[in-house]
Amino acid sequence: MSAGGSKSAWASAAPAADWSGSDTSTECDFVTKDDFRAQSVEFGARGRGADSAAGLLGGCAPGSSGMSDASDASCSSSSSTSTSASSGIWDAAPPVVRTPYSVAAGDGVVLRLTRGVCPDAAAPKRAHPVLLVPGLASAADATWDITPELSMFDHLARQGYDVWRVDLRGNGNSDAPHAKISAPGWCVDDHLFKDLPVVVQLVLDETGAQQIHWIGHSMGGMLATGALSLQGFLSRHIRSVTMLGSGCFGAGSWHSALKPVLLGLCLLGFPGGFASGLYSRLVGTWASLWPIETLFYWRSNTEPEIGKKLMGGCFRYIPRGLVTQFMESMNTAEGLTTVDGQFRYCDPKVLQHVTTPVLGICGDWDLFCPAPGGLRTVQHYGGAHRRFVFLGPSYGTAKDHYGHFDVIMGKNAREEVWPYITSFLSDHDAPVISGLADLSPEELAEAAAEAEALAAPRRAAAVAGA
Repeated sequence: MSAGGSKSAWASAAPAADWSGSDTSTECDFVTKDDFRAQSVEFGARGRGADSAAGLLGGCAPGSSGMSDASDASCSSSSSTSTSASSGIWDAAPPVVRTPYSVAAGDGVVLRLTRGVCPDAAAPKRAHPVLLVPGLASAADATWDITPELSMFDHLARQGYDVWRVDLRGNGNSDAPHAKISAPGWCVDDHLFKDLPVVVQLVLDETGAQQIHWIGHSMGGMLATGALSLQGFLSRHIRSVTMLGSGCFGAGSWHSALKPVLLGLCLLGFPGGFASGLYSRLVGTWASLWPIETLFYWRSNTEPEIGKKLMGGCFRYIPRGLVTQFMESMNTAEGLTTVDGQFRYCDPKVLQHVTTPVLGICGDWDLFCPAPGGLRTVQHYGGAHRRFVFLGPSYGTAKDHYGHFDVIMGKNAREEVWPYITSFLSDHDAPVISGLADLSPEELAEAAAEAEALAAPRRAAAVAGA
């Protein structure tokens, strides 16, 4: 079934939960109980050579059991150009070659990326590269490449994709702008206006491609939606969008309930790396606190060692500006906006004309980006290729509950989540589709002028060293 699917059948299978927060009446493809069995059969029955269940889907169709075979296994490697493999089944996997890159944003902040290709992949070479964008204060390696068995980075490289993961400013191996404790530091807008344009340009230059598949976790997915709402350079070069544990509306999240407290605690920023590093020592012990872990992942769906590695190596310092922008706008009716409130990252007036394929996947116990906010975001997109997957036992799409990070690295993610992603990418890898909205010339010119007006002050500030 293509991402479009049968709207009448899919929409009728929508969950009975209250999604009244959505301000759109358009239908969206759903994956829930009634159509899940049919989806599972279809995934397993596809015969596309290397794109079959044993290739494209890693031998693990939704609802199936067991891990993929060695030809689809992931292997580990160092951060420099290298190939390596771990033990057991992963030793037999074709190695993924990693190459480090760096690029300077408009204000001079150096961003670092890692490129992964698998020369011996059984799958054919794909038309478009994949860019993996992590979430707020998150490192790319700990999100997309946490262990050999749970490396989506390696998995996609073995499917024939040229895969890139990026550390946005202040995160992972990238530089952090010098900021006084009393200053707001960087914010989400800096990632959208300063970081990602140079990152995408680098990927296009190095691969020779015209467009990229954008896979974003949490804030990484919000940035893709923001790029398409903004229109301009980024939107022209986005082939498809996959949003994992992501949505531009935060109603029902734990942070929406604690907004006043969090804003007070983060007046000087939040030492995310220090705090999570300390807590990582408790993960898997009698002293661990399940309410804290539940903010990041569903405990029974995540191996203790994965939780320990995630908490100990993923997060970094969160500046006040980043916290304030999220807290002040995510939980409003407009959703995430720029700091000045002039631009909506999920702008329905623009997105309803955007036909870029979009896949949203959210866990039923995601307390950072609750499923209603993810669904509402996907519903704002136009076109026929919109799809949203609810993960959880009550929807018939998972054995266990899913939280925020385990949509990528949960115990069952390889067999329950990853097949949706690889199938979606394959369905929309060719031909090239413009990410520009289907507007009249006058409307397009107006949108471009608004985008330029928003970007110009930020470029001027960057040149001035602000």
